[in-house]
Amino acid sequence: MIWWAALINSIAAGGAVGFAGLALMNPTVLCSNATTHRYYPAMYASRSIPLNIMVGILGWLSANPAVVVPLVGVALVTQLFDAAIGGIYRIPGMIAGGLIAALCHGVALMTVL
Repeated sequence: MIWWAALINSIAAGGAVGFAGLALMNPTVLCSNATTHRYYPAMYASRSIPLNIMVGILGWLSANPAVVVPLVGVALVTQLFDAAIGGIYRIPGMIAGGLIAALCHGVALMTVL
């Protein structure tokens, strides 16, 4: 992967890790109408954090498209779903964050293909 594509891919993945951790610590920080119950943020973080750590690191370590494309592709689709969920629940930050991260992952994928 080209260095600048790996960089934006890592920034998007790092942002996802950060927001998942933030939601895990205090669910109401990201969504004012969220409950303080931590089950769903914990479930989200348990998937988001490992996936995005791998996505962020993989762009720098692997030049093999057979490895990079599926993993970054999953991250892209995940971010699109996050944006859609944000749209359903009318959370503008989740919509914008998901779309920006999906765009970053999409650009990174295009440099690999």
